[in-house]
Amino acid sequence: MPDDTIQDAKTGLEFHAKKLAALIIVSSMPQSVKEAWVALLPIMKLPQIARFLDILEAKYLNEKTKMVDETYKHELADFLHEVEESDNERELALIKKIDALA
Repeated sequence: MPDDTIQDAKTGLEFHAKKLAALIIVSSMPQSVKEAWVALLPIMKLPQIARFLDILEAKYLNEKTKMVDETYKHELADFLHEVEESDNERELALIKKIDALA
C-alpha cells in the first residue's frame, strides 16, 4: 500500500473517530447507554461502527431540525387555510353573480 493511501486511510479513520465521539457526547442518550456503546466499540466490526455513526448522525440532524420542521408545518397550515378561505370567497362571489343573472 503506498504511503499516500495509508495516510489517507489514517486521516479518514481519525476524522470518523472524532465525529463518532462528538455525536456520542451530544447525543440525548442516557449516560449509561453512551458508556455501554463506548464499551462495545472495540469489538464492533467497521461496517457496524459505520452504521452506528450513520444512525447517530441522522438522530442528531433530526433533533436539530425538528423546530424547523414544526415551523414550516405551521406556516404551511396557515397558508392552506388562507387558500381555502380565498377559494370560499371566490365561490360566494361566483354564486352571487350567477344569482344576479337569474
